[in-house]
Amino acid sequence: MSSMHQYNRGQRRTREQAQVLLTLAKSECGGGRDPVAWLKSHVFTCSGGHLYVIGECGSPQVSANCPECGAAVGGRDHLLGPGNSLAVHLVQQLLEAGAD
Repeated sequence: MSSMHQYNRGQRRTREQAQVLLTLAKSECGGGRDPVAWLKSHVFTCSGGHLYVIGECGSPQVSANCPECGAAVGGRDHLLGPGNSLAVHLVQQLLEAGAD
C-alpha cells in the first residue's frame, strides 16, 4: 500500500472519529451546552492510548477492559484507574484534523 493511500485512509478515519465524537457529545449534552467542552471532560484514554467515553457526570463508577488492548478502563468511586487519563489534547487534535 502506498504511503499516500495510507495517509488518505488515516485522514478519513480521523474525520470519521471526530464526527462520531461530536455526534455523541451533541446527543449527550443537549441543546444548551458546548459539545466540545463536554468531550474534553468525558473522553479518556486507557494505558494503551485507546479512546473511551464516560457518560453522565464524566466520572468513572466501574472498571472494564479496553476492547482494543485489554487494559483496564474507567475506575471506581469517581477516581480514574491507573494508566487512564483525560484525553483533552487528543480530542482537540482529532477535532482539528476532522475539520480539514
